[in-house]
Amino acid sequence: MRPSGRPYAHPVCIGVALGLVLALGWPRVLSAQGPPTGLSRVERSFTDLKVPADISADEMAYSRERDELAANGHVRLTQGTLTLQADQALLHRASGHLTATGGIKANNGTDQLEGETLDLDLNTRSGVLTRGRLFLPRDRYRLTGERIERLPDDHYRLERATITTCECDESKGERPAWRVRARRLTIQPEHYLIARGVVFDIKNVPVAYLPYLIWPVKTERQTGLLQPHLGYSTSEGWKIRQPLYLTLGPSQDATLTLDHRAERGTGGTMEYRYRLSRRSQGQIDVELFHDRITGGSRRRVSTAQAVDFSDRLQLRVQGEYVSDDAVLRDLQSSITDRTKRTVESNLFLTYHDPYQTMTLLARYTQDLDVAVDTDTHLLPSLEYRLVDARAWNAPLFVSLQGSATNFWRRTGFSTQRADLFPILVWRQEAPLGLIFTPRVGVRETAYSKDALGGDPARRELGVAGLGIADPARREWSRSNGGLLIHAIEPAVLYTYVGERGDENLPRFDEVDDISEQHLITASVINRLITEAPRQGEGGTPVPGLEVLWVRLTESYRVRRRVDPVSGMVPPTWSAVRGEATWRPDTALLFDVDASYDHTRRTFTTVDVDAQLAWKPYWDLTLGHRSTSDADPGAVPPRALTRRGDLLDPLSLGGLDAVQRDAIDYYIVGTHLYLPMGITLANKAYRNRQTNAYTEIDYGLQYNGQCWSVTFTYQDLPEKNELSVMLTLVGAISVDSRMVSGLFESPSKPPN
Repeated sequence: MRPSGRPYAHPVCIGVALGLVLALGWPRVLSAQGPPTGLSRVERSFTDLKVPADISADEMAYSRERDELAANGHVRLTQGTLTLQADQALLHRASGHLTATGGIKANNGTDQLEGETLDLDLNTRSGVLTRGRLFLPRDRYRLTGERIERLPDDHYRLERATITTCECDESKGERPAWRVRARRLTIQPEHYLIARGVVFDIKNVPVAYLPYLIWPVKTERQTGLLQPHLGYSTSEGWKIRQPLYLTLGPSQDATLTLDHRAERGTGGTMEYRYRLSRRSQGQIDVELFHDRITGGSRRRVSTAQAVDFSDRLQLRVQGEYVSDDAVLRDLQSSITDRTKRTVESNLFLTYHDPYQTMTLLARYTQDLDVAVDTDTHLLPSLEYRLVDARAWNAPLFVSLQGSATNFWRRTGFSTQRADLFPILVWRQEAPLGLIFTPRVGVRETAYSKDALGGDPARRELGVAGLGIADPARREWSRSNGGLLIHAIEPAVLYTYVGERGDENLPRFDEVDDISEQHLITASVINRLITEAPRQGEGGTPVPGLEVLWVRLTESYRVRRRVDPVSGMVPPTWSAVRGEATWRPDTALLFDVDASYDHTRRTFTTVDVDAQLAWKPYWDLTLGHRSTSDADPGAVPPRALTRRGDLLDPLSLGGLDAVQRDAIDYYIVGTHLYLPMGITLANKAYRNRQTNAYTEIDYGLQYNGQCWSVTFTYQDLPEKNELSVMLTLVGAISVDSRMVSGLFESPSKPPN
């Protein structure tokens, strides 16, 4: 089993194809037949072979003196998957020598061969093809040679050869966009291609010369150097990454990469991959860099492992470690890496069946914004969840959540917590389409230490609630025979949570943030769906398009008290959350998620994405991300409405009072598709507060029939970077990841 994601050297499958065409497809046992006495006996000798073969021509004659069969005019030979056409063919029975001339065309499977003359010794399986042309559709290789010779020791020798993947008609004066020429070329299947006097041409213009070239032609993976990655940065100078690929067996491989930056330093990367079976695979990446600017060695280690012990038991490991808080910001070009505030390592061992899930979780967190290690790690946590198990045949459903967690800190004290939350839900349908869902439960939480690291602490919460929903829909017939459907889904949920009890409790996550509640949450969903007419009489309907989806949500506090978590008195009415997706057709998409705070009289969060496309000419993506600041110490205090909690994912009753700065920026991305395979791309991030761009990416890409070239330029506040990606289909590629996804057309709103 091969590891996934490995780089492969491109195999030039010339030897295998020529072996099939020049030798294996021919009736080698002809020399074992008795001497033919007439044309009818020659025909029988072909049809009596173990692998039947047929030959036909306008004229055929046999010479007893020379023991030769001559065929003239539209000669055609077929044997299995091999077909051969020629103007004339001469077969000498005693020696097994075949000569074919004029308009030679041969096909073996999908491989195609053409030439002027063919001399073939059927006994030794050696032969010579002059002015030959070979096309291998699987790899898109097009090969020519003034003389193509197959030697008895299974070697192949080509003189004045060319190799390319470009399709062109040289009889009309067309020239390939690129090709490799060689004075002499030798091939041994499953070994190497050795060429002398190598010239690399672009549009028939020589641009590079190599006196000697060795290239693997193995169908299996092969250890060797891969193509270099090139780039330039205003702060780091010229950059080169040279990878070396290593095969470590049938199920493992690795890539070692030299990373040299002229103005910064030198380092290296190791990527190790394995795939032991269909149920076990993984990868480990290690990056080391000696940074002359900081004067030390910097490291990054990441891993991803996946093991499926069975369909119900899986292991997932995702880990990342960095040697210092600024290594990603200083050495990476991806905006995702440069803006990371934390890196996490997680281990999940999960068992699940249709009713329940059990997870063993270990999580180690590294905060990149805080120099002192005060992070809290889960080492480990065991969680159990039973979801909506029906009790008997009644509309009564039982759910259970439980966890046991060890919170470990490098500095400070560690704490253990046990949490158990059983809940009963009754689902009752009523007249007028109403659906009632009363629920009741109790949550018991115990801690080995209180918030000050002293005695054990515990908390008991009584939980009750009542949900009411009244979905409805209406349909209208359209002139084209389809339907227009409007669906509305109003719902109201009342949630009661009793007293917290001991208030001197540790605070680690959302389990500890649950506080006393008398909360009513109302939401209404509107859907507008267009359904196309059925295909044919009595046919099945075509899937509909949801043109519009809108949801409004707001929570009301029946009783206001100081929130023990934030220390603030929450408002009676929460912020209003509005979500909408509008897609009138496949060319336009608009998505928004925003919250409006009555108290502050402003939108506290705004996430907007719009996509407009006019294929195949252009597409445009616009985005806006905005989050207001939070400062519990201000007068009046400022906080953000927390979206959802463990009891109700739609609830807006909680407050997020952690102090944070405001975020407000725009994202613009566009692609312009020009004639001749040219694409222009641009993506920009603009900070609305500073009225300055934080990053601008430019790209130009040309896609030809057999090659492409991409130029990208990245404008960052601290540096600028230029990269080039050159791809010659089937031969060479120089790859760069400076601007990830710049040329990827949008398919959905970004997260």
